[in-house]
Amino acid sequence: MSISDRNRPPVGVRIAVALSMLPVLLWPWLIVNVSLHDGITRLLLLGAPAYSLLSGYVAYRIYRERKEVAIVLLALVWLSYAAVALLVIAQQS
Repeated sequence: MSISDRNRPPVGVRIAVALSMLPVLLWPWLIVNVSLHDGITRLLLLGAPAYSLLSGYVAYRIYRERKEVAIVLLALVWLSYAAVALLVIAQQS
């Protein structure tokens, strides 16, 4: 077992982080299909993928030392996806 293998999180955590990052792949479609007139809405929609990716990276890196923080970060990522969905629905109606 090498040093890098000891620092890696378990397979389940790696899968959870990867699944949490998959919705970022839909962001180009979302940006193209949503009309953005408000500056704050545009900023939030354009900044959300960076937040999601950064949170996923941090959750992956800190899982061994602080499991609870990693879980909370992943939960916040999913809550931010829900918030963006509600923001888009509100903008469309």
